[in-house]
Amino acid sequence: MMESSVFKMINQIRIDNILAKIMAFLVLFFSLFSEADDISGPWTEIADLMKARNYDGAIDKLNDTAKNASQIEDKAWLYFQIGSIYFEYKHEYKKAMDAFQKVLALKRSVDLPSSDLLDCSALSQMSIADVYRRNGEYDKAIEEYENIMDSYPNTRYAKIASHDIKGIKNALTEIETYKSFIDKHPDTDISADIQFEIAELYLSPQNLNNTNQAIIEYNKFIEKYPDNPKSIEALFKIADTYRSILRDPLNSIYSYKKILEKGSFASNLRAEAMFQIGIIYYSDLSDYIKACEVFCRFLEDYPVYWKYPAGVYWLAMCYEQIGDYDKAISFFELFIQLYPDDDSKLSADIGKLGERDVKSQIRAKVANLKKIAPGLQWSKAEKFVSSGNYRDALTIYRDLMSKYPNTNYAENSRIQANKIHYLAEIQMLRELIKNQPDEIPAIQYKIAEIYETGIQNNAQALKEYQAVVDKYSGTYWACEALFRIGFIYSSSGNMRLVKTEKRSKESLSSDTEKAIATYRQLIKEYPNSYRSAEAHFYLGEIYRVRLNDYQKALQEYQRVIDNYPEISFYEREGYKDSLADQAQFKIGRIYYENLKDNNKALQAFMTFLDKYPNSCRKSATYSFIAVIQEANGDYNSAKQSLQTIMNLIVDSNVQSLYYIRDSISVMKISDNLVSSSDHQGEIVRQIKQKISQISYKQQK
Repeated sequence: MMESSVFKMINQIRIDNILAKIMAFLVLFFSLFSEADDISGPWTEIADLMKARNYDGAIDKLNDTAKNASQIEDKAWLYFQIGSIYFEYKHEYKKAMDAFQKVLALKRSVDLPSSDLLDCSALSQMSIADVYRRNGEYDKAIEEYENIMDSYPNTRYAKIASHDIKGIKNALTEIETYKSFIDKHPDTDISADIQFEIAELYLSPQNLNNTNQAIIEYNKFIEKYPDNPKSIEALFKIADTYRSILRDPLNSIYSYKKILEKGSFASNLRAEAMFQIGIIYYSDLSDYIKACEVFCRFLEDYPVYWKYPAGVYWLAMCYEQIGDYDKAISFFELFIQLYPDDDSKLSADIGKLGERDVKSQIRAKVANLKKIAPGLQWSKAEKFVSSGNYRDALTIYRDLMSKYPNTNYAENSRIQANKIHYLAEIQMLRELIKNQPDEIPAIQYKIAEIYETGIQNNAQALKEYQAVVDKYSGTYWACEALFRIGFIYSSSGNMRLVKTEKRSKESLSSDTEKAIATYRQLIKEYPNSYRSAEAHFYLGEIYRVRLNDYQKALQEYQRVIDNYPEISFYEREGYKDSLADQAQFKIGRIYYENLKDNNKALQAFMTFLDKYPNSCRKSATYSFIAVIQEANGDYNSAKQSLQTIMNLIVDSNVQSLYYIRDSISVMKISDNLVSSSDHQGEIVRQIKQKISQISYKQQK
């Protein structure tokens, strides 16, 4: 029976105080089962539940195990564990009492209980007496101890019970005397000492063992004698009681923080309080980030406190738990340098009491961390990616690239970083939405923009833009979002919504309809915006290029010119461009290229030159004029237009570049030429050749 052997081991521990015995029992039991590799059944699970502070889960598992236990000793022992958890961890004393009573009932159910069952029964009765003490029912506690003395004569239990009876009676007598003295001499130093001693009597396991009342008495001392040096000690007592006995780490931290507020900056008590707060966050709450913050401050504020090396150790442990292995290694190495070879005083403060060769252990840990750190960091980054935490993953990938260059980790990290860069930016923007309510429309728009231009996932971009339109109607950003929706739909013939998605003719037709509807919506809802003018222009492009409806295209281009003020964009060399400039140029091209109406085309191009004398596409316009004039037999005018082009080209890179891009197709120039001067020279050569051709026609 594994349980019975553990039970015998605990009985061999020489502890006079029953509560300490119970706690040693629990610690030994759960550590044995959590560390043993060959233990099957519920024990490992129970140990894990206790470690996770899931006491209800542990109790449920113990109850299930007790129901199925075949040996009465095992059943009793399990009920004792349940009672101990209720007593020590949950402080539900009635339920603890019920569990301990179940053990006594099991003992009564057999005529000749085994030694294991007798031990468990005795411990349960001792625990019942402690429940009475914890509740302040001292007469019942004494009665229970007397029952123990009668039931287990000449045993250690009878001896402890006798001592505890004496401790209770002595404490009650002393407290009565002390309170009488305080009433008579309330403001004296000795009254302060006596009040502190009252609290000690309530706290002492050898006396009243009433922790809640002890805390009340310590607080009375602090309130009545705030300037007494022992007020800090009283706070320490409260903090330690909450942590060690009541298993209440949050109230323990609260009490330690009072010491930080109250204690002298020159006192080591502040340093100790901060150190203990860090230990609680690490060991009790498993909040390693908070613990890290506390130990960082501890090292900064108290560099000469004797526990400084222990603080370095725990900070290294925090970094290891957080996954910042480089910092963990750094602080472990610092600890090795700081930890004295012959000083075991610090061993308890780093959780290694009685252990030898602490430095060797840490050196081995450091060597192992250095070996596995890149792989652990990579795994951590991959988990972040899987959970959608791209920002932290990106930080790790970049860190791996920096610290482990020329390795597979660095190369793979570079690839992953490139993949998630934009996703990390989107994550940060979504977090900003929670904290910057006034900026939400702009942030939402930026998210959509990243999907469109960065990730190139236009399907998701459309959803994000639509969210801006729906939620923030009437705003600048809703207008911008509508324009981008229209642009994506209107560009879908050239741009795929998803890189791997194939588009059908029906799908493209649908996108065209959606583009038109979106631009119409924009024009209706935001008629005075510049995007409205652009919407008309892109509608003209859709009708011209996609639908071949040239009359509607002309209407849309004309609306750009007639209904909106010209907003010019300055190019180099003093030339300008504008939406109206482009619209007028497109009108001329439609008449010439699509409707084959040279007269209207010529009129449109001449209007262009009149309205936009400084246009960057002036030379391109003359190229169309020259071709039309030649077709009309006006050779002199055609040659004059060509000469104008040469004059513009020779002195202007802007005119030559726009000429190459926008001039009539027969005048296009090869893209193989590299420099601007090469372009200009080739254009001039072609134009001279064309002039010669026209002159030849004239001669014929």
